[in-house]
Amino acid sequence: AWAYRQDQLPTTHPIVATVDDLEAARQNFDGITYAKGASVLKQLMAYVGEAEFFAGARDYFARHAYGNTELADLLDCLERSSGRDLQAWSRAWLETSGISRLDPVLETGLDGRITRLAVTQTATDPVTGASVVIGLYEPVDGGLQRVRSIETDIVGARTELAEAVGGPAALVLVNDDDLSYAKVRLDAGSLATVREHLATIPASLSRALVWSALWNATRDAELPASEYLDVAFHQAGREPAADLLDTVLGGVATAIENYLPTAQRPA
Repeated sequence: AWAYRQDQLPTTHPIVATVDDLEAARQNFDGITYAKGASVLKQLMAYVGEAEFFAGARDYFARHAYGNTELADLLDCLERSSGRDLQAWSRAWLETSGISRLDPVLETGLDGRITRLAVTQTATDPVTGASVVIGLYEPVDGGLQRVRSIETDIVGARTELAEAVGGPAALVLVNDDDLSYAKVRLDAGSLATVREHLATIPASLSRALVWSALWNATRDAELPASEYLDVAFHQAGREPAADLLDTVLGGVATAIENYLPTAQRPA
């Protein structure tokens, strides 16, 4: 969240920067270098594969022990271990500022099951892929359960997911497991589901991703502040994770103060 905020300001900058001295290094430690950098490293591991990432890292440390390196040295080792071309990936994720956006586009049948699912990508370089998990949830015993997960590369402006056909559509959570650095949106049906059941999602990370999606849509003026507050008033009191609850309540205060018309503000 820290990185998402700073990456949408006029002061945004790429992760990669020229650092000539120690003072320049200190100046570059902010939400983008630190928080986005951590997120993109996680994304890189998902993109090349966990085993391949660690193999490339071992190769990197062995080759360059007691020496100085540049970004290209690390990417070369990871390319050798994974077989992935990381030059385009680096340009899109390390050398370009801004946030990708992922939207689910789905169709359902009369039984409420998915008949078609695609993910659209809005990005500076939509050709460059990112590995994501799409979680498909349905109500089970009074709570939301992820009953199917699809891990795939999102490449280009639109990616069709044939393997989702027949799956539940109660909640479609793009970027479940938080493998990629991107803003996501919820479809109308998922928004209605989380209004009633968000706090019952077992994984705190998945709940945090839903709250993040709601907040980013509110900040971008696509979800009315009153609707964000409606979800919060229904679900915040049932949120079991104290740190996540603090974040949600901070969003509530900001929504009321900055985005809700004066006439609609609660006493």
